[in-house]
Formats: sequence, structure tokens, C-alpha cells
Amino acid sequence: MDNNTPLIIYGAGRRAEIEVINIKKWGFEPSCFCDSDVSKQGTMCMGLPVKSLHEAKEEHDIFNIYITAMEPIRGEILAYLLSEGILRERIINFREIPNKFYTELESELIEAYFHTVSYNCIEGWARCKNNPSGIVRVSLIDKNRQVKATIQANHKTCGWNYIETRNCLTHFFTFYGYLGNISEVVFETDGTDIIVPLKFEQPSQPRFSLIHSDDYIFHFIKSQSGNYGIEKAVEVYFSSGEEEAAMLKNLCLTYYKNESVPVDLLEFACGYGRLTRYLDPTYFSVTASDIHEEAVSFIQDQLGVSGLLSQVNPRDFIAPTEYDVVFALSLFSHLPDSTFGAWLSTLYKCLREKGLLIFTTHGKLSNNMYLKMEVSSDGFGFKPTSEQKDLEVADYGTTVSEFSYVIKQLKDNTGQHPIFFSEGFWFEHQDLYIVRKESPLE
Repeated sequence: MDNNTPLIIYGAGRRAEIEVINIKKWGFEPSCFCDSDVSKQGTMCMGLPVKSLHEAKEEHDIFNIYITAMEPIRGEILAYLLSEGILRERIINFREIPNKFYTELESELIEAYFHTVSYNCIEGWARCKNNPSGIVRVSLIDKNRQVKATIQANHKTCGWNYIETRNCLTHFFTFYGYLGNISEVVFETDGTDIIVPLKFEQPSQPRFSLIHSDDYIFHFIKSQSGNYGIEKAVEVYFSSGEEEAAMLKNLCLTYYKNESVPVDLLEFACGYGRLTRYLDPTYFSVTASDIHEEAVSFIQDQLGVSGLLSQVNPRDFIAPTEYDVVFALSLFSHLPDSTFGAWLSTLYKCLREKGLLIFTTHGKLSNNMYLKMEVSSDGFGFKPTSEQKDLEVADYGTTVSEFSYVIKQLKDNTGQHPIFFSEGFWFEHQDLYIVRKESPLE
């Protein structure tokens, strides 16, 4: 991708700061923000002007766009941009790309990077680049010389830097590659076979290789993936986990003031490790806890992370040590009133002095956008339904907890007020709270 082409960031919301920091790390300098919110247009965000899409199109004949929103909002913005005549090859995260941007090397050869293994397909891409028909047939060959799977693409119809072809192949490799036992890739172009042996870079821990068959988050993503199918679900599962792990690290770097590393982290209600596998091992020392024994075993055996079995009753949960940070993503969005405050108290007690409790909830925004639940005068609502069919809905349902309710629960159960609150910070609708352990407020 040409770094000299103007890059416009679409979305001047809560995630803008994190996204712009990452974009600059990748060597790009955004020219402005675009946002459909009229109240933001004409303002400044991170030193850049916020404009309407119409204004940006008038100023630039050619530009690239990066969407800051997460799924499912990203899909809605994507549909809007395409309807406004933006070419999809100009939307650099048209589809979630696992791990990192693809870049064009000086030699105009492509280095492909996928989740399960990384390997160099430069020779294959170089030969495919110049073939007359543009047809590329790619096969995965296992160690027994059997064709595992095959896909065909036409890079000449895919536009800018073959991004669509590479995305297509990414889905293909991600889905079939993590099944393992792949030894080489064969590029067939105009009758010529180009065999590329896989160059394995085996990680010290197999963090990126597997999705558990009972992973309810994966099945939920798959149910929401529509016409994209299982390849899209796999892609979103991995890429969203990586993105959210980076978000958590940025929050810790900002609000946890202890400079010593690693930071002892308890990831509570971790599921089957969608986010866990991407937590930076040079920054975090991770203990992952979940109510499902199978999930804890998977975390330990397959991801190489220390596991801790949770309990239904918060009074029965005993942590073996104290932690610098306790992180609970989308736990309090499911708890009834009877255990909401008790879990706040239990997790808060797991912290060292000055440690952080970071958690998310369904607040007003979640309720207005999706849940449409009745809420009591104290700001709480609970419905005994859940995507997790193996848990009692009385213990784990669907919860709305507005700011006033959470603040009272924090005061009653921890004696603290959040040092940071952001409405709709996570998933573009869940509220984020950060509480520091210190002497109780008077």
C-alpha cells in the first residue's frame, strides 16, 4: 500500500485513539477523520479535523479509508461506504486481516502471514503476478502428499495490490491451516506448478492454532457471520481477540502505574481463550479463569497458560495469590442482582494494593441498541436468557446495569469510585469501568 496516498480514519469515537496509535506504528500518517455524527463534524480529534464523507471526497480524488469500529458496526459502516461509491480496495480493513497489514515489498513481492504458521510465498506470488490469465489455483498439501484443500482466485479482477485475493487466501489458510499437518503450498498458474514449502516458525506455546469445538463465543460469531460462512467466523474470532488483547494492554499501560513487568493478570471468565492467546507474554503473566472445566483444561493444555477454575457462588472462589490487574470482559453483562455486587467484592479482593479491576457491562447504550429490556428505578434489569446453554439462566442470564446501579454496587462492595468510565467502549456498546484498589473512600 502506498503510504503517500491520503489515509482517512472513519470513526472519531472512543476507539479512535487506540486505532490511530496502531496506524502510526505501521508507518501511516492519517490526514483527517470522517464521521457520520454531525455533532463531531467540524471539530478536532487527536489534532486532526473531523469531516463528513462528502467533504473528504471533495478534497481528495484518491484516498484510502480505515474503519475504527468493531463488528458488527464495522459491517454497517462498510455497507454505507460502498453505497457511497467508495471502492472496496480503498477500504484497507475491508475484511478483518489477522495479525497485521500486508505490505508491498520494494521488489513488489508479497509476504503472506497467517495465524497458524508463517511462511514465505514470495516465489509463488512473483510468478502469479505476471501470468496472462490472472487465474491462481492454490492447494494445501499435507505431509502424506495428499491435497488437503484447494481454492481458486483471479488476482487481475481483485484490484489494488491483490488485497481481495490475499484476503480470500487468508480465510482459506486460516480455516484449513489450523487443522494442521500442512507441509507445502502449491500455486498453479497457467499450467505451471510452483511448490512453496512451509517455513514453520513454531511458537513456544501453540497460542494461535486451535478453536475448541465447544467455544460458545466462536459459535455466536458464526451465527452472526451471515453470508460470509465459517471462514469469516474464524477470521473475526482470531482478529477480534488480537485487537481486544491490545486494547487491554493499552489500558494497563495508561492506568496501571507500576513500571515493573510482567504484570500479574487474572483474566476472569476467559472462555476458551479467544483473547487469552494474544495477551503479550512479555508484558503479562496470565492466569485465566473460567467456570467450565473443559475451558480451563484447554487454556492450560493447548494455549500453555495457567488456568484456574471459577465457581458459581462468588464466596466459593478462592484465588491462590493476588494480582496486579483483574479483567472481566462481559461477565457483569450476565449476572443477576444477587451476585453482581458479590462478584465485584470477590474480584476486588484478588487485587494487590494499587491494582486495577477492569470490567465491562451492558449499560444504557447496550440496552437501547440491542437488548430493549425493562430496567428498574435503580438502573438494573435481568432476563433469564443466555447464549450459554449449559449454565443455569438464573445464575447467568442477560443483564442491564446502568451507571447509577454500578456506582452504588462499587461503593457498597469495594468502597471505591471508578478512576475511568467510558460508555460503549467495548464492542461499540458495552460500558467500561476501571477501579483502583486503595483506601476506601470516606
